[in-house]
Amino acid sequence: LEENVRANDVTEAVETRCLDWGDQATYLPDRPFDVVVAADVLYGRRDRWFWRALEAHLARPLGAVAFIASPWRKDSPLSGLFDMASGAGLNWQRLEDGSGCAAGGCEGSPDEVFAGSRFVPLSAEGRRGAALDARFGSANKQRVQIFRLSWADG
Repeated sequence: LEENVRANDVTEAVETRCLDWGDQATYLPDRPFDVVVAADVLYGRRDRWFWRALEAHLARPLGAVAFIASPWRKDSPLSGLFDMASGAGLNWQRLEDGSGCAAGGCEGSPDEVFAGSRFVPLSAEGRRGAALDARFGSANKQRVQIFRLSWADG
């Protein structure tokens, strides 16, 4: 990441830090963020580690949001993350195409991949389906789900 910052000549505007989800000493509790972006971060039973880090860094003011892109896995820890984040007061939305399937992927232009997509609120039943038996659109060959989380009080 630091190499990318230097290569793009944005060292004056961007700060990088190493965050180890399993080591709370690396968290920045006094510097919550308005936007958190995470991709391919959920593995096996490590959902609690990721959740602790996300909760510690996602600011609670109006408008704070997290975007999480998660490829489909048989052993997906999404159910646990859904439960923890919902229990803490976060609302879940999933990016879906016009037929209600998960929109995502990385092949093709954004106009093709995300045409007609929108974020749709996920009920408890919708979260269960997304974790256990997600449906994917034809343009989503990588079987990626993109979620938007925001605080219920925001």
